[in-house]
Amino acid sequence: KRAMAFSDLSCGSLRTMSKIVKKVVKRNPLNALKRKRASDSIEAVQATRRVTAENVLGIVEHLKRKDPTLRNVIEVLGPPLSLVSRIKGDAFTSLVKSIVGQQLSSKAAASIFCRVQDQCGGQGAHVVPEKILGAGTEKLRTLGLSGRKVEYVQDLASKFLSGELSNEKLSCLSRDEVMESLIKVRGLGEWSVHMFQIFHLGEPDVLPWGDLGVKKGAYALYAASGTKPAKPAKSAAVSREKLEDIARVWKPYRSIGSWYMWRANEYLECVGKEEEEEEE
Repeated sequence: KRAMAFSDLSCGSLRTMSKIVKKVVKRNPLNALKRKRASDSIEAVQATRRVTAENVLGIVEHLKRKDPTLRNVIEVLGPPLSLVSRIKGDAFTSLVKSIVGQQLSSKAAASIFCRVQDQCGGQGAHVVPEKILGAGTEKLRTLGLSGRKVEYVQDLASKFLSGELSNEKLSCLSRDEVMESLIKVRGLGEWSVHMFQIFHLGEPDVLPWGDLGVKKGAYALYAASGTKPAKPAKSAAVSREKLEDIARVWKPYRSIGSWYMWRANEYLECVGKEEEEEEE
């Protein structure tokens, strides 16, 4: 589990990373799914329109066949088990968490969201729309939310209480319909909806073209000159058009390809820091 939580890993060589991941995958019960035909998993994701523990390995095998560059990354990082583990929970809670975390560090966002959960939570740590509205503006401000974010979560709560949005509705809508429905909520832009589609709904074919981590990973692996992956600089990122071109071969599983861009970018940044420390 720790090895697959990519951002938690200490810096190490590519060879060490590969050994760690292989050990984790070997122990993981999902490894038994490799014995199933990849086509069975592809049919499963087409039927459910969702990435699940049952079909994710088939998707990975499909991407390995389609994209030699991505295949090399997959061989090192293994299957995206941490992505699958996050696809669950309550839609309202997930969207509130997204709003709370905007323009904040992960640590600050987590601290504020925990306070929101404590004040406005129900069973299973779910945030409850009624409690958001019942808390009032001043109380929500004392939890650490800015005035603008208070307005955002209150607007979201109103839409869930009115029935305009719900877990059931969002899980049944198409990708485009989800975007159309959520973009109407104050505080939710295309990037926030893309994250919701990938990490909450498990949509298999979402390309978060506005995400810097994905664009930096794509630059390092596909666009940088030379044969070796580049150490991503802060400004080194592909354009939206270039990312769409790179990701065309990933269809209909661009969400999974994007996940590997995130992880590759994190790993290459980690290796870059290690090399800079050695040079010093």
